[in-house]
Amino acid sequence: GCKASYIERNLCFRYRMRKEHAVCDRKKLKEIERHNSRRKCSKGYDGVLNYDLFGKATRIVEDTENFINEKFQPFIDEYNEKQSRNDRKINISPFDFFEKKSQTQIAVETIFQIGRKELWDSMRKLCLNDEIFFQGFKSQINDIYLEIIKEVSEIYSDHKIEILQKMRSREKECNLLIDGLSDEAIANFDALEKMDSEDRNLVLHEEGDAYRENYYMYIDAKKDLAVLKTNRLIERVENDQLHIEIINASLHFDEFLKEGSPHAHIIVVPYADGYTRGLKTQLAKSLVFNKWMLEVSQEVVHDLSKREVDENPGLFADGEILPKQKGRNRDFSKEMYIKQKYEAMEKETKQLDEKISKQFAESENLTEEANSPKIKRELDEVIKSAEALKPAASNSTQKKFLER
Repeated sequence: GCKASYIERNLCFRYRMRKEHAVCDRKKLKEIERHNSRRKCSKGYDGVLNYDLFGKATRIVEDTENFINEKFQPFIDEYNEKQSRNDRKINISPFDFFEKKSQTQIAVETIFQIGRKELWDSMRKLCLNDEIFFQGFKSQINDIYLEIIKEVSEIYSDHKIEILQKMRSREKECNLLIDGLSDEAIANFDALEKMDSEDRNLVLHEEGDAYRENYYMYIDAKKDLAVLKTNRLIERVENDQLHIEIINASLHFDEFLKEGSPHAHIIVVPYADGYTRGLKTQLAKSLVFNKWMLEVSQEVVHDLSKREVDENPGLFADGEILPKQKGRNRDFSKEMYIKQKYEAMEKETKQLDEKISKQFAESENLTEEANSPKIKRELDEVIKSAEALKPAASNSTQKKFLER
C-alpha cells in the first residue's frame, strides 16, 4: 500500500493504494461498480453529482473483463500450443483463469483527493448558493484530476529514467551495506530472522539500539535486493515491460456538497511482460506498484498539484503545497510492522519508566523528609501534647457521666 500527504494550512494531496482496495474477483468488482456509479444509491449519495473522467463507472465489470480477455487470450493460445497434454491447457477465459488463481489481483482501486475537508468548506458554500459558479468549479476540478490520473497511468513511459535511477541507487546502497558487514554479523542476522518473534525481540532488546537498527537495515536491504533481482525489475523497466491500464476514473462531488471533498476513484489493471514460466504476460500488481514507482508517482503528483495550486488561486486561495514529504511507498513487510510496533512499545515503556522513576524519587524525598530530625521533633511534641490531654479528657467525660 501507499499514502502520501503534502499539507500546508488547508491543502494536501493524498494518493492511496491499500490491500483493501485490491480486486480479486468479480464480486468485489461489482461492489466497486455499484459504489462508483452510485447505482442503487444508498441514502446520502447522488449519482447526478458524479462524473466519469475515463471510461464508464456503470461498466466497470464489463470493461475490466473485456480488457483482460482481449489482452491475454493471445498469450493463453500461445501457451496452449506448447502443451502436449490436454490437462495442462487453459480452457477457460483469461478473466476466469486469473480470478481462480490464488493471490492474484484482477485490478486495483486507488482513491485520491486534492484538499483536506477544511479547504473545501468555504468553496462548498459558494457552490450551494450559485449554480453557475458550481458548474464552472466542477469543470476546473475535472480537468485537474484527469491530468493527474493520466500522468500517473503513464508513469513508466514518461518517467522511466527517474524510476531506474531510484532502483539502481537502492541496489548499490543495499550491496554496499551488506558488503560492509562481516560474515559473522550476517550469519547472526540470518539466524535472528528465523527466530520466533518474541525471542527475536528479546535478543534485539538485549543487544541495544545500534544492533537492532543494523539488523533491520540488513533485512530491508536483503529483501529489496531480492525484489529487484527475483522480479528483474530494472530489466523490465528498461524494456518497457510494466504497464497500467485505466478502466475507469470517476469523480465524486455528492459527498463534497455535504461535508467532504471532491475525490476520484480509479480502477486500473496492472500487468507485466517478460515472464519465463506460464503466460509471457500476466497480471502483476506487486511488480507494477513497486515502491520505487510509487516514490516517483508521489513526486510527479506533488509537482502537478503545486502547479495547479499556483495556476488556480480562485480554487486554492488558502492553500500551498509544501516540499514533498517522505511517505509510505510500499506494503510494509511483516518485519517492518514488527519493528514499528516494537519501537513504539519501547518508547512507551521508556516513558513509563521515566514516570515511575520520577514518582519513586518524589516518594524517596518524602520519606527522607519524614525521617528528618526536625519532623521527628515536631511529631514528638504532637504526641506529648496528645498524651497530656488524655487525663483531662477522661476526667471531663467521667464527670459528665456522673451528672446524668
